Amino acid sequence: MYEPAARLGRACPTDDFSAPRPRRFRMPREGGADETETIGGGDPIAEYAEKQIARVAAQKRVAVETERRLRELLIDAVSACEPFSEASLDDLRAFMSEVALSIRPSIFLLDNGNLRAVWRNDAKEQVALQFLGDKVVQYVMFARRENPPMMMRDAGQDTLAYIRDKITANGCNHLLV
Repeated sequence: MYEPAARLGRACPTDDFSAPRPRRFRMPREGGADETETIGGGDPIAEYAEKQIARVAAQKRVAVETERRLRELLIDAVSACEPFSEASLDDLRAFMSEVALSIRPSIFLLDNGNLRAVWRNDAKEQVALQFLGDKVVQYVMFARRENPPMMMRDAGQDTLAYIRDKITANGCNHLLV
């Protein structure tokens, strides 16, 4: 297989990648005429592209909804003369930009002005992160284990740079993505 040099890295402007296209081949008929048949129902490249487009759209939606919630919390804090930590906000935004989230967390403004993000599912698993500022995160994680059946609990503090590793090590990635 090769691609003509004039088309390297470019899609044909008439290509519609939104609809999967079946692969076709010509098969000689008994009478000498060709017959076109379809192999498989969909094009794997188009299916992959659709999944990637949906993933990116979900990430953008989460980012917009998160910023909307942060704006609400800031306005409420300012109007009620309550503390609001800019350092906590910066750390939350840094975490959100490093992690490809497809699920928006519940975000709370705590009495000390810090922000807390919580991801929770129906099985009562959760990841809760309080952004303390200065790139320090306080965390609480619950995850179900199968053998033996139990709820794993982990809590502590870590740096912003290593909190993602802590979430992965505890098997809680599925709550964020």
